[in-house]
Amino acid sequence: MMRRLRLTILLSMLVVVGCVERRMTIVTDPPGAAVIVNGKEIGAAPVDVPSKMFTYYGDYEITLLRDGYEPALIRQSVPAPWYQWWPLDFVSENLIPWHIHDRRVFTYQLQPALVIPAENLLERASLQRERARAIVPAMPSAIPAPEAEQPLPVLPPPARLDPPVIEEP
Repeated sequence: MMRRLRLTILLSMLVVVGCVERRMTIVTDPPGAAVIVNGKEIGAAPVDVPSKMFTYYGDYEITLLRDGYEPALIRQSVPAPWYQWWPLDFVSENLIPWHIHDRRVFTYQLQPALVIPAENLLERASLQRERARAIVPAMPSAIPAPEAEQPLPVLPPPARLDPPVIEEP
């Protein structure tokens, strides 16, 4: 009787194995920024990164884009919790009979885009042009015209070759 109970408990524990459910949420201020994680567009913030993309701990490259704000390029480190260190990760992923929820929320403040007045922009462009002229010598204003190409000589038609003659011994 006791043996059957132990066997039943053991088998039920193996059937109902645990797992670690990971969730990463990206929030921006102001909301509505386009979120790109590791080169894949996820959606508009606030957004949950799909669990199939949040399968490992480490560095994630996050890009945030919104009209009127500077683009944000972020390298976000996501450290592993203690129960995901080796060899505990095997136990937490496979043997614990309940789910472990690992939720990460990352919040980012977007910076408004700088608006440069047209006058300042033209001044900066002319200064840059002067710098470039100081580095690279000016090209001559009169570029000589290319010489007229000589027509190709007319070649005779290809010679016909007679089939090879094989002498028998």
